[in-house]
Amino acid sequence: GKGNGIVEGSYPNNGKPDRYAHLISGKRVQNIKVSGKGVIEGDGSAWWTAFRANRSIKRGCLIRFDNCRNIEICGIRLQNAPNVHITLGRGSSDITVRNITIEAPDEAPNSDGIDVWAPNVLIYNCNIACGDDNIAMDSGTKNITIRKCNFGNGHGCSIGSYTAGIENVLVDSCSFKNTESAIRMKSNRSRGGGEKNIIYSNITINNVRKPIFITSYYPKTPKDVTEDSAEEVTATTPSWNNIFLRNIEIYDCEYAGIIWGVPELPIRNVVFDNVKIRATKG
Repeated sequence: GKGNGIVEGSYPNNGKPDRYAHLISGKRVQNIKVSGKGVIEGDGSAWWTAFRANRSIKRGCLIRFDNCRNIEICGIRLQNAPNVHITLGRGSSDITVRNITIEAPDEAPNSDGIDVWAPNVLIYNCNIACGDDNIAMDSGTKNITIRKCNFGNGHGCSIGSYTAGIENVLVDSCSFKNTESAIRMKSNRSRGGGEKNIIYSNITINNVRKPIFITSYYPKTPKDVTEDSAEEVTATTPSWNNIFLRNIEIYDCEYAGIIWGVPELPIRNVVFDNVKIRATKG
């Protein structure tokens, strides 16, 4: 978190002040496999301290691939990343992530488990606990299946907050325990457009503050719906459509859920099918 690679023993930067390289990375390559039984330790604590003191510092991921095809990440353990643990970046496709463990404390800033900006992705049999989104699906995510994953501390299996063009999402047979949220979809008027065909099914959620949280007001939600007026619908207005929540059990949670679209474009076609909720507040 200091030195820009100039100070002996400090982490190398990527040619610009306070911009640090990813540990394992690739651009415009294909047929990649990262596998094994070993541990990749990010030594994130010093990075988190440096970032809290200077928010302009760009921290590297442990693994990041951009414009890459045919990727498999399996078997390994990732922990305490300076920033995101795995980023499947723009222009990438045809990716499998399986049988991995990701772990970081819940106070680790922006320490997402897996960030996805790509189509044709399969994530299964993974255990993820971190300081931000356990999984985040961002713009360009299409045809993604997340199955048989267990989520601990973190912000949930999230869509957004950059959501333009996200479609055909299946999250199935997963469990959430002690996360901040679980089924989480977040965007705003400048980041959305075309979000559709989203299924969360066969899910258990335990001791989660906001188990269902769908909002077009990220990061700040108005205190009252009457505080906001309808605006012109644009290409970037979030247009959530066709959301199916099936066979979901929610218990010992603080809130039942929040669904909050902008007045000019409501969230549409949401189906709750066999959803059981036990929460302190509605």
